[in-house]
Amino acid sequence: MSILEAFKFAKTGQDKWYEDERRLRAEHPLLDDNGDGKGSQDLEDAEDGKWASRVYLAGFSAELQTSLQRAKSGTQSPADSLRLEKLGFEQQIEDLKAKKEQLSPQEYTSQFESLLVQLAKTNQRLKKLEGGKKE
Repeated sequence: MSILEAFKFAKTGQDKWYEDERRLRAEHPLLDDNGDGKGSQDLEDAEDGKWASRVYLAGFSAELQTSLQRAKSGTQSPADSLRLEKLGFEQQIEDLKAKKEQLSPQEYTSQFESLLVQLAKTNQRLKKLEGGKKE
């Protein structure tokens, strides 16, 4: 489920509650995901919602959860470190995608390619380190 879908679901539930209870709206949910400081209620023609439609609510894999727990306890392995590094690059790529319209095409492409190369190298080191075995 994307952040946008979660927002719309919550907004619809709130709308229904106020209607069912025949109450005057005391709350008006807003979504501001473009950084302009102005939230939008109706997202059909709004600038807001583009980033939220690309970010999904999902849990981490069991492997990544284990790596995070080991990092917190100070017992992480080299593979754990690489998994967390990989996650960091994936998050940076998603953040860059959300800012695409704010960057020149050349700047976006340059940053995107750099992050993809770093992600690929990290993934390659992780695969080599794991050597087909699971921790």
